[in-house]
Amino acid sequence: MQSGNVMDKVMPLLRSLFGSRVKSGFLVAAIAAILYVIHSRSMKEAGQLTRKLSGSGMPKKKSKGHVDKEFFRRLPAFLKVAIPSYTSREFLNLIKLVVFLALRTWLSIRFAAINGTIVKAIVKRNFPLFVKRLIILACYAVPGSFINSYLDFLNRDLAMGLRENMTKYFHDRYLKGLVFYQMTNLDARITNPDQRMTQDLEKWCHTFAGLFINFTKPFLDIILFSRKLARHMGWQGPAAVVCWYLISGIIIRYISPPFGKLTAMEQKLEGEFRSAHHDVLTHSEEIAFYHGNAWEK
Repeated sequence: MQSGNVMDKVMPLLRSLFGSRVKSGFLVAAIAAILYVIHSRSMKEAGQLTRKLSGSGMPKKKSKGHVDKEFFRRLPAFLKVAIPSYTSREFLNLIKLVVFLALRTWLSIRFAAINGTIVKAIVKRNFPLFVKRLIILACYAVPGSFINSYLDFLNRDLAMGLRENMTKYFHDRYLKGLVFYQMTNLDARITNPDQRMTQDLEKWCHTFAGLFINFTKPFLDIILFSRKLARHMGWQGPAAVVCWYLISGIIIRYISPPFGKLTAMEQKLEGEFRSAHHDVLTHSEEIAFYHGNAWEK
């Protein structure tokens, strides 16, 4: 009789335990299947686009545009040209960006604290405290607006300085001797040099400036916000949030299409399109004489 009572108590517990595990297993399997389908579809669409554009002169074996060992091997050579010294304007702008990004993160923490006290004053119906905190928030808003605008200015100034240094470097070598003639007439390894030294170079500089901010800001946010949260709830909470961000990043990277390869293809097609327009303008008289407008389409 006693054993029957024990079994009556244990069996519901086992059912709930294994039932929840089965449900969790089914949920994880469903999420994994959805992610696999999304990843397969993205890779399939990217492969179809590559095969579709393979006839336009795209090389079959080329870098995929990933952030890999080849990327990090080439990056120092570019940075040496873009940021020539530690006393250059570009390096000073990088230092300013780090300082003002840290200030903006600190202001974000202050804004969150002040907003919390404002909500608390509203709940308690404490009008004097509400007005006081509102005035403090307005005082913090002035430097906050300045910092946001100054960060945007520093970002644009950094991109402009990088482009200036890179443009001078490449044009000095492009116009040295007969290099320009060899690149456009004898050597086909570098296609559309005008596109590469104008639009591609500009895009690289703006992307690098934006990448520095997009990498530095989350890094500072994680450090400063985790430090603030650890004071109230310990390091377990911030560590769990960081782990969740890492897992989310891995999942997003897995299901995302090869954006680097697609961007490289886009830039190459942009160069070919621009070169085709330039050829039409240069040889417009010959095209009109031979009625070649239909062929040029």
